Amino acid sequence: MDVLVRQGLAQTLVQLANRTPDMRILCSSGLDRELTAELERNLPAHTEKAIPSSEALAAQAAGLVRAGKQVWCLGPSVELVAEAYSALRVLSAFNGLSVRLVSTVAGLSGSSEGAVSQMLEDIPLMRSLPGMTVLMPSDGPSARFLLAHASGDAGASYIRLPSAFPAQDLSRPLPLDEENWRGMALTDGSDVTICACGMMIREALKAAQVLARQGIGASVVDVFSPTHLPEDAILSSARKTGCVVTVEEGRQAGGMGEAVAQLLCSAYPVPAKNLSIRDRAGQSGLCDELLEYYGLSSRDIVTAAVQVWAMRRR
Repeated sequence: MDVLVRQGLAQTLVQLANRTPDMRILCSSGLDRELTAELERNLPAHTEKAIPSSEALAAQAAGLVRAGKQVWCLGPSVELVAEAYSALRVLSAFNGLSVRLVSTVAGLSGSSEGAVSQMLEDIPLMRSLPGMTVLMPSDGPSARFLLAHASGDAGASYIRLPSAFPAQDLSRPLPLDEENWRGMALTDGSDVTICACGMMIREALKAAQVLARQGIGASVVDVFSPTHLPEDAILSSARKTGCVVTVEEGRQAGGMGEAVAQLLCSAYPVPAKNLSIRDRAGQSGLCDELLEYYGLSSRDIVTAAVQVWAMRRR
């Protein structure tokens, strides 16, 4: 786990716990050991020791929520989502219980450990649960903000942390506040809209710089929530550019791109292209190498942007 992500998560949870006496943190067995140790050291009264079974973790979380606690479950998505899905679905989602799940390894974040650790279908599965809000921060400030938002929100949430934060925090034209928790446009191009989320924002911004040198202005929209899209930001940009590219580090079916496509079809149909992982399993490799392999690099985004720009709605 990247040290900046680990430190940022631990510090934010400490701050939230100081404001929320009834907060409880459940650590899965696969959670980063240094993070588990840090939480046990700084929040001994709030942190439960590693729970060996994912199903037991989901059951304990549901019981604590019924007892009036604010519960946070931390771990890799392969444990929080894949292994615990049935228990989460029956015990929490069907009963409207507000469990907060924080995935520390998801998508291609587990690239060095191979396909088993790369949960590429976590977003579609979490989107399908009743009452579940999916949140995908793209840098340190957005991660801290969205964790605080989830703490204050009455519903259940799944926060998918990126594998690493950018070296520099992203420049945002609008403040990170409750008006903009769904997402916002980071750049103001007039030729093509690029909707991205999580770690893919880095690649989208690289692509926007290349496109600018080619005379194509890209509006990059940072989509924080595929369950609660920043509809105004997406539609405003689509009406200006007339074409959209969506890019995500996960499955195409049920992902962010599908949600954006549904929005465009119903409100403002334009040519669109989705970059995602289609009907393939993960594999071992460096993260940047896998982005190239699956067609998710900045170069692939530039190619897709030029293609939809040629077909744009005028």
